[in-house]
Amino acid sequence: MFEIAAKKNLYHSLSCCNIINMPFLEETYDAITVVGVLSYREDKGYPNFQTLPECIHILKYNGYLVFTVSKRVWKAEQKNYEATLKSLPVKVVENIERPYHEVILTMQCIVVQKVS
Repeated sequence: MFEIAAKKNLYHSLSCCNIINMPFLEETYDAITVVGVLSYREDKGYPNFQTLPECIHILKYNGYLVFTVSKRVWKAEQKNYEATLKSLPVKVVENIERPYHEVILTMQCIVVQKVS
């Protein structure tokens, strides 16, 4: 997917990195999207709610983070995601269920804004 996106030349900057320890300075981005990436806490090697602080760290003040979690993961980990968000300097702008595709029918789509 990364190679396909790079070939389209639609992005000013496109980087591939570890989402748990990103090589970006604090307050670098106006908006961040994390779609179809987050998983269960028990899934070794897969990002989960514990990656949200890193995303907020590199997000500018008043910037937006949009992330999705499959409905299955959301049901199992909702308390962890919500507790993590409450510990961060963000306000939840939207939290809605949306259709996704034929394998994962629904995703929870969460939009937060960095407030301080």
